[in-house]
Amino acid sequence: MVIGGELGANFGFPAGLLDRDDVEELGQWWVRALGALAAHAARPDAGGRTPTDLPLVEVTQRDIDVWEAEYPGATDVWPLAPLQSGLLYHALLAEGQSDVYSTQVLIHLTGLVDPARLRGAANALLARYPNLRTAFVSGESGEPLQVVVDDVVLPWRELDLTGQRNPVADTVELDAVLRADQDVAFDLAAPPLIRFTMVRTGAESWTLAVTSHHILLDGWSMPLLMKDLLVLYATSGDAEVLGRVPSYRSYLEWLSRRHHGDSVDAWVRALEGVDEPTLLVGAETDGAGATSAEHHIDLGRDRSDTLGEVAARLGLTVNTVLQGAWATLIARTTGRDDVVFGTTVSGRRPTFRASNRWSDCSSTLCPSGCDSTTRQQPRNCSSASRSIRRRSSTTIMWVSPRSSSGRVSERCSTPCSCTSRIRWTEAVSQRRDRSTD
Repeated sequence: MVIGGELGANFGFPAGLLDRDDVEELGQWWVRALGALAAHAARPDAGGRTPTDLPLVEVTQRDIDVWEAEYPGATDVWPLAPLQSGLLYHALLAEGQSDVYSTQVLIHLTGLVDPARLRGAANALLARYPNLRTAFVSGESGEPLQVVVDDVVLPWRELDLTGQRNPVADTVELDAVLRADQDVAFDLAAPPLIRFTMVRTGAESWTLAVTSHHILLDGWSMPLLMKDLLVLYATSGDAEVLGRVPSYRSYLEWLSRRHHGDSVDAWVRALEGVDEPTLLVGAETDGAGATSAEHHIDLGRDRSDTLGEVAARLGLTVNTVLQGAWATLIARTTGRDDVVFGTTVSGRRPTFRASNRWSDCSSTLCPSGCDSTTRQQPRNCSSASRSIRRRSSTTIMWVSPRSSSGRVSERCSTPCSCTSRIRWTEAVSQRRDRSTD
């Protein structure tokens, strides 16, 4: 017990078995051990984590020591979600060049804007979401992991373009600034992989560019994140009004409990016979330094209404009909009997509390297939889909474009842990020609 700030202890012992001198010697050794512990705790390098403190990953003590030296504010180590693994692979291929997965969101503001207050809101946003403060590293095993870091510095930059008097020149200069900002590659081992550029374009007009790597956030998350940013601006950084943030760590815990081998087996059976990727264009480059572009098609009100009616009559979602049409087009364009392409799913399981408010990288790409060699669903698809629904939780769709009945089979649930190796994107990757820009 502690009396007057001093620790005291009484040792009781059976006098018939032990001598008092032996007990006194034991007590002295105990006092020495306490002194050694106190001396160690007073050292600046004392403390730290051990592998048992990081239950989601398998790491060595040497791994932990290296990461704690590199990131003094490290608080946890997480595995990667499936999509993150794939994005990390592509980022490593880019090797510091412009990364197609560097995304940028623009917020145009008018009126009286306080840049310092907005910067404070961005800092509060960074503090609110631990998954925005992760460094992507690998341990002695070579397995990619992410280290959660607390004391990161918010990358914030302010520019003033109001000196230009020509509106056209203003627009050109703003576009150049934003493009240059997006072209700066992220170092995935240097968090945070998100930065903010505040550009003043007029007396009461501003553009806030939020540039981040896709490995942190998916398309579902960005609108939620921007909403939180504006709320934090209104509350001067007070996050209490937003409530408790859903934990990305909980999602990673759930993934770690999945039967990865069963998921792989289910996909092997579902994709039996697929021996090569479906390519619409030749793979002439490795894609490093490429950018993405978008092509918009407006179907019009009448055609959109008809599409909705067809989907309702078939008992399908409009998205499934669109994917079926896309599969048919690819099959005819490539002249293949079967094609496989990726379909993005959100990964927000309804069984997870507030999963629709997750701001992270939970989405993934699931293989969708088109088998045009038969009027019926492939014989292995039904059992594979049941297995996938039960074990790997994903989406698979097979369509028969030559079927006179026009039947489409749809199997839906949520993302699996094995699909990171099968990915395809509708975005057109193109290398920029700086001389013609």
